[in-house]
Parts: sequence; C-alpha cells; structure tokens
Amino acid sequence: YITTPDTADLSFTSGGMSIAALANVTNTVALRRLLCRIDVGGSEYELNISGADLLTLDLIDQSAGFTVRARADAAVTMGAVEVFFGQCSDVAAGATTANGMEVFEGSVQFTSTKTNNAGFVAPEDLAIVTSIGAAGDGGGPMDGSMGFAAVWAVVLSAAQKAAVIVAVNRYFGTALT
Repeated sequence: YITTPDTADLSFTSGGMSIAALANVTNTVALRRLLCRIDVGGSEYELNISGADLLTLDLIDQSAGFTVRARADAAVTMGAVEVFFGQCSDVAAGATTANGMEVFEGSVQFTSTKTNNAGFVAPEDLAIVTSIGAAGDGGGPMDGSMGFAAVWAVVLSAAQKAAVIVAVNRYFGTALT
C-alpha cells in the first residue's frame, strides 16, 4: 500500500496524503517538527507538536499566503515512544481542505479543531528541503528522538495504519497500539 508523492522531493500538490513519524517527544514547551517541507524558500506542509503539546498538521499555500490546519484538542503523550499520523483526503480541496484533515497518536484519532481558509488553493512543489525532527526555530534538531518518518500519496485506512504500527513493533521491539 505504500505509494510515492507527486514528485521525488516529497511534495503533495493534489490528491490524498499521509505522514507517519515514530518519535519520543520531550515536553520542552517548544514547537517540534516531526516531518515538514519548510525552508526560507517557502513552505508546503508540516506535521508537528506545538509548544502546548498538540499534534498539528498544517498545509501551506505559499503563493496565496494561506494555511489550513487540523490540530488535536488534547495533548499528546509526553516522554513515551509513539507513532504519530497526519493525513488529508485531498490537499487541493481549496477553501474546505481542512475538513478532510485528521491527526492520530497511534491508532487513536484525536478530536481536532480544523481551520479552513477561503484563499487556500493547494500546497505547491517548491525547491525546498524536507526536514525530519527539526526544532521549531530552525536552529537544529528537536528535543526528543525520532525512529522513522514516512509519507504516502494516499490516505491510510485504519488497517493500513495498524500495519505500520505492527511493522514498527517488529522492527523496534516495541508494543505500541
């Protein structure tokens, strides 16, 4: 079920997408970017844990200058290894894109606040780097540790997310759910 994004550089400009990251996040009251395409040259998307410990998926339309967001209404588990997922059913749904966005800690879907924007069209394929485990200030790695990050050009089903967690457990010897 693994597919690749629109381009070799991990951009998503149409269709569905999913991001997964295995991380042990420490509580530092700082933004922690699990996986993102954000650089001085522009922004496309990011799966992060905010300074308030809320799992967030942002999609950015750089040309229009608008962001759509799904942000968990409850804090993630701090100091424990977890698989975090962010997904969107159609990144190019325009003003209602956030309606199709979800965030998960393991197999548990967070109730999330969704922020649409009337001016949002879609993320763009920009000439920027993909970052894994970056600090929110861009000054280096985030606090905590990362085990892996993955992207798919589809929305993962519950069974597919469970299969990712099973694969993580086998590889890392964990007992995540």
